Amino acid sequence: MTVERYLSASPKDIKKVALVCKKCGAVMGYRPTEWKHVPTKCPNCPIPDGEMHSAGADYASLDGLRETLSKAVKNDNPLFEIRF
Repeated sequence: MTVERYLSASPKDIKKVALVCKKCGAVMGYRPTEWKHVPTKCPNCPIPDGEMHSAGADYASLDGLRETLSKAVKNDNPLFEIRF
């Protein structure tokens, strides 16, 4: 038997998005309305070890999330909720 639990939130409920470096654990937090770009380097790791991702699928996915959240939190009547 599988038990599932969901956390539901309106886009406006999201106060901050945290990106965590897999190498050192450094956390970069962004408010959806102020998140202007996806970081390509960890501010804590020495270069080139600080490369978080290339301009491939990870970057495109994060940038899409950034753009979608930025628009969704500004909408007064969202048509969806987010479940985690």
